Amino acid sequence: VSSRPSLGQLLRRRTYTSSLRFFRRSPVRRLEKAGDVDGLIALLQSGSTDEREDAANALARFPEAEDALIAALSDPENGVRGQAIWALGELGSKRAFGQIADFLYDRDPFLRVFAVNALAWIDHAQSVELVRPLAHDEDDLVRDQVRMTLEGPPARV
Repeated sequence: VSSRPSLGQLLRRRTYTSSLRFFRRSPVRRLEKAGDVDGLIALLQSGSTDEREDAANALARFPEAEDALIAALSDPENGVRGQAIWALGELGSKRAFGQIADFLYDRDPFLRVFAVNALAWIDHAQSVELVRPLAHDEDDLVRDQVRMTLEGPPARV
């Protein structure tokens, strides 16, 4: 029996802890509630790491933030890049498809998992061939996510 948590548990934990932080971070919460995309983009570009992560998460609801989220794929923090990948997947960003695909071979297994999901949300049929080689990834979370993607489009978290 593995002592590692399942992907679902990790994503729920990540979503839960992100949500706790999100609600503690009143500037992001206020900006998101007000629909202030420019304010959220400003935080994404220059806030603290937590604010950048939360801003990327909030911007998943605003298609006009696509360019800023694509730029966030180059953020120095894995958490910010992961949230940007997730948000672009939620937005169905076909323009970011190739850049997200580059994360399939990132050293961080969580970024690989986020990339597998995002690509499948954007274009499941095209993503299947890209993620198939990762069915033999060294990380079991990545392998599990690939297996689920090969079975059908992933549910949104």
